[in-house]
Amino acid sequence: MKQIIELGDKSIKRIALEVHKLDQKDKEKARKEFKSRSLHNTKLLLENYYKLKAHCDSMHTRINETNETSLWYKGRMTIDALMENQVKTVKMMWHVDDSLEKYKRVCKGETKKSKSRRYNILKDFYIDGLSIDRIADKYDVDRTTILRNKDDAIDDLSIYLFGIDIFNEL
Repeated sequence: MKQIIELGDKSIKRIALEVHKLDQKDKEKARKEFKSRSLHNTKLLLENYYKLKAHCDSMHTRINETNETSLWYKGRMTIDALMENQVKTVKMMWHVDDSLEKYKRVCKGETKKSKSRRYNILKDFYIDGLSIDRIADKYDVDRTTILRNKDDAIDDLSIYLFGIDIFNEL
């Protein structure tokens, strides 16, 4: 048989406070995980930029390949599933390109050198494939400065890619 336990107001308040603390801790953990995933995903998008762009470019060829003898119509793959995946990739890359362009404009308007070069450092490293040492030589700064600027740029770009939720509680 179950027993009913009566709790006083003081006990109820203490329990409510503990539950609230646990809830806040969970929300903070979720927010940090979201930010961490966003930064990780931003790095992956930049590291694979050319591969994703090439994938989008090859899609144009495949779309035009509509005759019945095509690989796409031989039952090996469903055209709908493949096209849906490729359309998602194209839309994502439009968003990445748009975000990069907006970030480029913002960086050009900056007066501090450390902020104005951030877009260029991303482009130099991820898109042009320059080494950190070559980029440091290019801007006549230490490699640790370039690494710090690159990390700051990834933080900035993540906001453009994933929005304000990177800072807000979920």
